[in-house]
Formats: sequence, C-alpha cells, structure tokens
Amino acid sequence: RFNGTGALENSIVYDTGTILSIGTTSPPTVGGTPVLHLGGQTNIITMSSSNSSNNLSYIRHLGVSHFQWQTVNSGSNAGSIEIQPYGGNVGIGTGGSTPDGVLNVKSSGDGVNVLDLVDSSGDALFNVRQSGNNGMMRLYADGGAEKIRLRSSGLSFFTGGSVGIGTTSPSYKLHVAATSTNLARFDGGNANNWISVTSGNGYSAGILY
Repeated sequence: RFNGTGALENSIVYDTGTILSIGTTSPPTVGGTPVLHLGGQTNIITMSSSNSSNNLSYIRHLGVSHFQWQTVNSGSNAGSIEIQPYGGNVGIGTGGSTPDGVLNVKSSGDGVNVLDLVDSSGDALFNVRQSGNNGMMRLYADGGAEKIRLRSSGLSFFTGGSVGIGTTSPSYKLHVAATSTNLARFDGGNANNWISVTSGNGYSAGILY
C-alpha cells in the first residue's frame, strides 16, 4: 500500500482462498464464514463517487456492538440512504424469517419499545411498545410528558386536550358532531348502568337506564 508520501509499505491482507481479510489475519465467523472481512480500523468502509471528502458515505465502528452508517454531502452530515429502492421488504429483528410487510419490525421482548421516535432535543414524541405481551402506543407533548396512551388490553387515556368526533374543532373535552339523529349509543346489556357526570365540587348527575 502507499503510505501517503508516495512510498509503499506493508499491509495486512489475508487470503485463505475462501476468505479475503483486510486488517486482521483472524477474521471472525459469527453468523457464517465471510467472503470478505474488514477490520482493525475505526472507519471500516468509505465510499466516494468523486474521490472527495465532500461527497461520500462511510461505515465505522464506535464501540462494542455500535456501528454507524453516514452520508456526507458538501462537507456536512447530510444526504440520503435508500434501502430496497426498487421494491421488496425490510426486516428488523426478524431472525432470518422473511418479512411479511414493506417494513417488519419484531420486538426483542416484553417491556420493550418496538418503535421509538424522539424530537430534535431528544425528548420522547411517540412510541409503540410491547407491554404485558399486548400492544401499547404512547404520544408525548413538548418536554416528553405522556399525554395519550392506547392499549389493546388495560388502561387507555387522553389528557392532551379536547377530543372531537365528527369535528376538527372540538369545543368541549368530548365533542360529538353528526348529521344523523343518534349522536351516541351506550349499550349496557341487561345490567342497570349509569351514565354519570361529576363536577369538581362534588355535584353529580346521571342517566339511569
């Protein structure tokens, strides 16, 4: 290899006839025997279309089990990366199983966020979670305060403002607008149930059916 001054020096290139290894003579075989192994450097792969540091993509190793894939455009960390640009599915954590959707993400266990979105400050925005082996979605306000929770089994709530059904500008905590005769129906079966309204000062009213 060239050492940067126009002279040649030694480098580690290891070829067994089946494995080509650069940077080490002992390439790992976790996940199967590789055809090509690159190791021993922080920046493992750098790809450039014009031999310029202003237009490239790199893969690098930052620490134990921590890798980055980044694009650089005009000297800044910008640009785009496409996966399956001409069709096909993508699986994350699917363990070798064929993904059954355009994006198939498998949870790694109970109590884990399967999808986690944060804002530019790092505060929570939205996540999808496996909770008690059921599905749960949470939506957050500025600063990471949880305001909406929807669970397939268990407690769900809305505390972020008013809810409109049939209207995009609700005037009350629950505002139902419709053009039909019946706005809502509550079916309690054979039980004697109340629709109860309670105020903050202890007064209450209700409808018994």
